This record gives sequence, structure tokens and C-alpha cells, in this order.
Amino acid sequence: MPQKYSPELRERAVRMVLKRQATQGGPRSHSLRVIVPQIGVGEETTRMCCTPPRP
Repeated sequence: MPQKYSPELRERAVRMVLKRQATQGGPRSHSLRVIVPQIGVGEETTRMCCTPPRP
């Protein structure tokens, strides 16, 4: 099944969350809620993009 979002959009979402975390701090969940409306990707999808895979 093809991915719904491009790798570029996923990378952008991760960069935005990490940048907000570095500048604002606070819980990652708050950063996700702030970033999600800006990029138009669901919160759970963005959370999964920002979570490293488990070994």
C-alpha cells in the first residue's frame, strides 16, 4: 500500500517538532498539537513520524 504522505512532508514535520522542542521545551505532545494544524497531517501520524522505530 502506498504511503499517504511523502517522505519530504514527514521530514518537515519531524524538523518542525524538533525545532519547537528545542526553542520552547515542554512536552512533545504539546509541540505536536501546535505543529499539526500548520502542516495538515494528523496528530497520530506526526507522532509516529517523530518516534524512532523500536529495535
